[in-house]
Amino acid sequence: MKFPTTAVTSIAFALLAAPVLSATSLHTWVSGTGSDANTGTRISPYATFATAIANTTAGGIVSAVDSGDFGAITILKAITIDGGSSGATISFTSSEAIYIGAGPTDTVILRHLTITGLGAGPDAIFLSSGQNLIIEDCIVENFTDIGLGIGSSAAANVVVKNTVITGGSLGLRVYQGPGPNRISLRGVTISGASSVAVFVRSGLMEISDSLITMSNIALEVDTNATISVANSVLSYNGTDSLPFSPSTILLSNNNTWFANNGTGGGGGTALRVNTGPVAAGFRIAAPAVVPDDVPRPRRQ
Repeated sequence: MKFPTTAVTSIAFALLAAPVLSATSLHTWVSGTGSDANTGTRISPYATFATAIANTTAGGIVSAVDSGDFGAITILKAITIDGGSSGATISFTSSEAIYIGAGPTDTVILRHLTITGLGAGPDAIFLSSGQNLIIEDCIVENFTDIGLGIGSSAAANVVVKNTVITGGSLGLRVYQGPGPNRISLRGVTISGASSVAVFVRSGLMEISDSLITMSNIALEVDTNATISVANSVLSYNGTDSLPFSPSTILLSNNNTWFANNGTGGGGGTALRVNTGPVAAGFRIAAPAVVPDDVPRPRRQ
């Protein structure tokens, strides 16, 4: 059957005018040998996390097929980034490795990732907005300023499990905000912070079964913040805890060993319950030089 030319032309225009179906998927994949021109399936993976995120439906998951360096990312929606067992890496030398500006009800999950600043990148992970952030089985290293920054514009829930944060000026910094932020660290190691391993200016934090070590100050809190530390080890720090009024640090069933451990005299409250021996060398510490909080812009 032969269509008239006018009919064929009309059909062609109709097809051109039809809406293009979304290419996004609930599950996309990246690979060290992938290409951002691929379709993002497991057998046709992307090369970067950024492209995978852009093509993943909100609430979906991005997985790594194999090892590779998949680039710094901005997350503006609910999503899971899973490096699997393959050694997925995000290296960065400027801005943040992972910047999260998700919606007020969004959950972001970061799992099985190695995030490295190569000795030059400032902040590894920064939460600007989002309801829930879960970080699990990650390594954060070689950054110069902040390992995990929480500067959320509304109250956020943050859980960090089985993760190592090492180096930089501040291992974990919670900015003063509307709060209360609720933060939980389980099985976390924070080490080598030149200023403070855990610095909190807003909300509530509980730390358990963790190690805070080889930092200038292990814990510093102020501005109505409270930290509870249980079943953990604070070792080789210049000072183990430094609360400023009207903040509180609760220490229960911990061991504080070696170096110049002790509680500094910031005027806040430090309560110790069933805590192990404190090494000799108790001193009144000076606060870390951390600037007062201002609205935190994204690094450029």
